[in-house]
Amino acid sequence: MVSRSDLADLMFPNVKPISYWTNLYPPRPTGQIVTRLGPSPTGYMHIGQLFMVLVNEAIATQSNGVFFLRIEDTDSKREVEGAKEFLITSLKHFGIKISEWPIWPNGEDVWAYGPYTQSQRKDIYHSYIAHLMRQGLAYPCWMTPEELDQIRDQQMLAKKAPWIYGTYSFRRSKTPQECLDQRKKHPDCVIRFRNSISPGTKTQFEDANRGLLSMADNCLDHVIMKSNDKLPTYHLAHVVDDHLMGTTHVIRGEEWLVSVPWHRQLFAAFGREPPIYCHTPLILKLDNGKKRKMSKRSDPECSVHYLLEQGYTVEGIKHYLTALINSDYEDWFVAQQENNTTEPFRIRLEAMNSSWSLFDITKLWWWNNQVLTSLSHDAFWEWLLAWTQQYDPDFFALLMANPDHAKKIINCERLTPNDPKKYNTWADVKANIWCGFDEIYDAMPMPQFPLDKDMVKDFLIHYRTTFSLDGDAMARFGRLQEMGDMLGYARTNAQFKDWWYKGKIWDLAMILRIVLCKSTKTPDLYAFQTVIGNKKIIQRLDHAIATLS
Repeated sequence: MVSRSDLADLMFPNVKPISYWTNLYPPRPTGQIVTRLGPSPTGYMHIGQLFMVLVNEAIATQSNGVFFLRIEDTDSKREVEGAKEFLITSLKHFGIKISEWPIWPNGEDVWAYGPYTQSQRKDIYHSYIAHLMRQGLAYPCWMTPEELDQIRDQQMLAKKAPWIYGTYSFRRSKTPQECLDQRKKHPDCVIRFRNSISPGTKTQFEDANRGLLSMADNCLDHVIMKSNDKLPTYHLAHVVDDHLMGTTHVIRGEEWLVSVPWHRQLFAAFGREPPIYCHTPLILKLDNGKKRKMSKRSDPECSVHYLLEQGYTVEGIKHYLTALINSDYEDWFVAQQENNTTEPFRIRLEAMNSSWSLFDITKLWWWNNQVLTSLSHDAFWEWLLAWTQQYDPDFFALLMANPDHAKKIINCERLTPNDPKKYNTWADVKANIWCGFDEIYDAMPMPQFPLDKDMVKDFLIHYRTTFSLDGDAMARFGRLQEMGDMLGYARTNAQFKDWWYKGKIWDLAMILRIVLCKSTKTPDLYAFQTVIGNKKIIQRLDHAIATLS
């Protein structure tokens, strides 16, 4: 008579006992915190993933522990070519300290707990699946899609939870002999977990972020091995790997919270203690006054690569996400700046928001601005060149054509008490200083003047004949006021109430901005004049006068 062990041996011949794998992988040092990143190779790194990376890395490194990378590629249909390599590159770009990871291109692993790619660990998973079958905790299932649909329809009509559990799985009650006979006819099948939990049963567990939780226990006969490639589902694979790799803390998104009872059942089935679970909050977006989950398809800022392309720095993004992880980070950061200290910030799981975090682009600007304004002129220049070379090669070429001139334009007012902190991103640099480059200035249209054509021309002719860069900004503005007095422009709003004034002194200043910068929003006008010099100012004034004529 065929036993469960016989059936397991026939379905998984020559597999090693699970004790082999337990002895093969050495235990981690006592007290060492071990966290992991387990991404599916499905594309770019998104903001939520980087959020979790920062939490996992911090919790491990703060305790001199281990943070390792494991590629969870058991679902080959979702895999994107090159995604694994891109992920490694992204992690390195953000300065993430990974203790252990898969090595490419030859796939060799040099650390003690590999392979670190799940598709290369099939023999391990088969050992654990066979072990469950021998214990009567797993069974082969040949239920067809049509049978599954029929059962689901019955459950919906009876207002039952639609899934496979209890008597709804007639395969679970088949004898090993019946299963063997069925396998001879149809070799391909899935393996399901045989669950003994009754629907409606509650279970309790501790979450490092949310505290003690009570949830419905898992009563389903989940699939633990697929039929097509004989690879396990994520649920079984990650439990086996976290046990063998010594993971002490599983820190992941809150969408996995409902799976904890099921995962704890698997750990118990193997006689192992589960790790500490911590579920990070979702990052939501405000859309027309309503909060919703960020989407890869509809929210480009969800992509970390997109944020870098838009000119945000690695440091700015990391600061911003750290403030989402622990809300007191900003106060700590400001205190560090004021006191000029470098004490490291410690991320605390229990201090994380347990509900949700709102993505705030304005706050991201602020954090990025903190980074950019902290840079010396030389560092700012080098970082700008690195960004433009990758993301704006035309502007990079323009900067390199005359570096001395470019630096003067970029540093106009920068790091002074009057600095308007206009650089929130690297893209803001070009947007604010393009007027200092003839190549861009000449191609831009002239904005509309605040006064009529003849008044503008009359002012420019007078300004052209008396213009001088002598004196500081106050002295030059004083000369502009005197010219305004002569031409009939009010110095104040109170004066302008008198009917005979043509306009205000601010109109004349705006005319100069438009002529010299072709924009109404410019660097400080007098600082900008000093930077571009007398010759270029005269050229632009003459061109404007000729155009108005």
